[in-house]
Amino acid sequence: MRINRKTLRFTILAVVGYLVWQNVSLGARETVVLNIQDSTHRDLFATLWVVDEGPFTWLRAEKRTRRWLDPLRENPNVRLYRDGRTLEYVAHFYDDPDSRSMVNARFRAKYGLADEARGLLGGRDSIPIRLDRL
Repeated sequence: MRINRKTLRFTILAVVGYLVWQNVSLGARETVVLNIQDSTHRDLFATLWVVDEGPFTWLRAEKRTRRWLDPLRENPNVRLYRDGRTLEYVAHFYDDPDSRSMVNARFRAKYGLADEARGLLGGRDSIPIRLDRL
């Protein structure tokens, strides 16, 4: 049986497209909800990706203009909704090149192409945030 070039190209493109879609959708499967209280005690919520490194949980603000960053700086005590549980943490900012590099590598390892695409689409001036359990 002979396959023509058009069919072969379509098949290869379909397989590559499926693999990319699978990687992106698997990468986005774990999200958490961060609950911050601002200075007026109003609850703010952000849906984020998360990685674990040893005993610590890390978040990453993709851009320094995220609306939840200033309230988090004012009140670093947060709740994190993850896997059906509510966990309480204190947030610590690690705005240095070594921390940024480590956290970006962990996000890339966990979220794969989804993380790469996110960085390409919106640019990245990230701030790593370590969460310590209370």
